[in-house]
Amino acid sequence: MIEGELAISDFMPSEEKCFEHLRQIRWHGCVVCPICSSTEIKKHGTENGKQRYYCHNHKGTFRDTTGTIFSGSKIPLNYWYYFIFYYLQNHSTNQLSQVLGISYKTALGMVRKVQKCLKGTCDGIKLSEIIEFDELYLSVGEKGNSELSRPPRKRGLKLRGRGTMDKDKPPIIGGCDRKGNVRLAVLEHVDSDAVFTFLLTVAAMLSNMLKIFTDDFTAYMFLRKTWVQYESVNHSAGEYARGEVHNNTMEGYWSVHRHWMNTYRGVSKKYLPEYTLFFEFVENNKREGLLNLLNNIIFLVPASLQHKIRQSCLLSHTNLYNFNTIDSDSQIATFSFT
Repeated sequence: MIEGELAISDFMPSEEKCFEHLRQIRWHGCVVCPICSSTEIKKHGTENGKQRYYCHNHKGTFRDTTGTIFSGSKIPLNYWYYFIFYYLQNHSTNQLSQVLGISYKTALGMVRKVQKCLKGTCDGIKLSEIIEFDELYLSVGEKGNSELSRPPRKRGLKLRGRGTMDKDKPPIIGGCDRKGNVRLAVLEHVDSDAVFTFLLTVAAMLSNMLKIFTDDFTAYMFLRKTWVQYESVNHSAGEYARGEVHNNTMEGYWSVHRHWMNTYRGVSKKYLPEYTLFFEFVENNKREGLLNLLNNIIFLVPASLQHKIRQSCLLSHTNLYNFNTIDSDSQIATFSFT
């Protein structure tokens, strides 16, 4: 590198600062063995400049990144932080791979790992009082599949109207209340059974005090026969609001979601649920600000343990989905990209 020339690493925090932040987020001052959840731990030297720990219980060593999506990765931790921070802002995988100087395949693998650690994070978000339902149909296909059983579409999918997963136009059903909470789910198709199942999943309480507003799609009409207060607007007749009765809030989320998905220039329907979950997670937590959103992602990293780590032991010591344990006024939230 020419003396005085800038590198991408000059625009991101140092790796040492990222490790310090990871230790604060993960251990909270008390190191717990990710293998056996013992607290009988001592420092055990370093490896490639990274701190190692020795567990007296299972008589083995581990690092700060053991059992996380960072474990075994050749990508420096500060590159990971940079990647996650800007991926949260809907930068495309291809763009980030070019900026960081890594291959697209490597960047896509990082995306998959981040998406997997979000599984279940929105399950505890329940909708109440007034709920709006609507659905969105996205044209997706078999992007990345080199073994297609059909000829590729030359000009994209021309299917109009409502589609299904089999027709490469899967529906995403969405529900939101008027408190800023939103829940999404990718379906095979939309019918009354699918809507009712989704309602049972996302509603805080089913009672005659609950109000549900939708458009005039027939899949919602069964709600007239239930105990909830149900009203609909007739979009077919040009009616979009009638007092408090509308689903414009949910349609507003769809307008943001379409723009969000356009960044990726099409996705495979195999991974559509993961992209949808990522959008759902960001929308439900963005009010905390980008840095706290990054904290939440890093805090969730241990939840993705699927190999070599007994997750049940880890869960007994840490509530991975309790974001309230992250104090926005503490040092944990002082991480910055300046």
